[in-house]
Parts: sequence; C-alpha cells; structure tokens
Amino acid sequence: MPAPVEMPHSGREVDSSGIDERTLQRLEIAANGSAFFADYAYDKETRRRHEQIMCEAKQKVTRFFKHAAKEAAIQAAIVVATEGLGLVAEAADLLLAARAARLLEDAAAARALPQGSRLTQEGLEHIVERHWFTSGAQGAGKFAEGTTARGLRDMISEAVSRGGSTPGRFGRTQFEYDFGRAIGTDIGGNSASRLRVVVEPNGEEVTAFPVK
Repeated sequence: MPAPVEMPHSGREVDSSGIDERTLQRLEIAANGSAFFADYAYDKETRRRHEQIMCEAKQKVTRFFKHAAKEAAIQAAIVVATEGLGLVAEAADLLLAARAARLLEDAAAARALPQGSRLTQEGLEHIVERHWFTSGAQGAGKFAEGTTARGLRDMISEAVSRGGSTPGRFGRTQFEYDFGRAIGTDIGGNSASRLRVVVEPNGEEVTAFPVK
C-alpha cells in the first residue's frame, strides 16, 4: 500500500490514488442539485449557469405535463361532445318516428270516423246557439237563413264522408267540404260555401259552421 503524501498547501493527507473522502461525499449528494452546487468549490458564474439549467429543465417538464393534461382534457371533451351529438341525433330520429306514428294514427282515425260519427244533442245546441242564422254571437260563421235541422244533419254527414280531414286540437279531427253553393257566411260575414265539422276521437261531432 503506498505511503500517504503531504499536500503542500492544505496540510491534509490524501490517498495516492487521487480521491479523498470529501470528493466522494460531493458525488453522493450530486443528485440534490443546488445542494451540490452550493458545496462544490468552483466559480460563481459556472454555479449560476448550472442552477439556471436545472430551473429551466424543471419549467420544461412542468409545461410538458400541463400540455399533456390539456390535450387529454380536449380529447375527453371531444369524445363527450361526439357522444352527445349521437344522443341528440338518436332523440331526433325517435321524435320524427313518434310524429310519423301519430300522423298515421290520426289518418286511420279520420278514415274510421264517417261511419261512426254522430251529432249529439249537446253539439246541436252549440251550433244553434253560436252558428245558427238567428244567433247573435260575434266572431262566428252563420248558416244561411232557412237552414233546417235535417238539412244541417245532411250537410254534416256529407262533409264528414266526402270532405278532406286534418288533425285538430285536443286529438280532434276537422273535416271540410265545399258544397259549391252558399250555405251561410264566414266569421267575417262573407258568403261561404264550405262547411267545417269538428269531431272528437270517440266520433262525437262537436261543432259545424260555414267557412270561406
């Protein structure tokens, strides 16, 4: 084993291999960054530069992870939005299907009404009270003077059996038929040749009155 030699300036003895205990300690704490720089014996400018490099490295790593998190959030939002649009499209399809089914039901009900529709006593009283030529009700079409109850029933029956039908409010069906002659006046007092009949889903005729 070589003999220890004396350092000319510090007076410390070192191993002839050139590595002393202090150097080994510096190597062990090197991973601690600034602690290593603070203890290592080199000029201040080099130390400052090394610490700046470490700071910049930390900032870059932080920015990288923030950017990655933001990208992940954007991708997740895109997935959610895409799924949401799919649900909206599916709901729209279901709504259209429901409307189509309702129209088919209304059409089927309208086709079935002529054989079973009927003018009730309540419906007749409403017509006489509001739409008869003797009525003083405002804003309502009126039948021509001289119209009889039998004539009214015949016109209603013909309008329901031969007229066009459209869905009305509250599930009712409206029938309209043009007789080609004046049957009364419309809501504005003008001569009217068309008759509108409103029928409940159960076939009861709610009302009937002339329209232009």
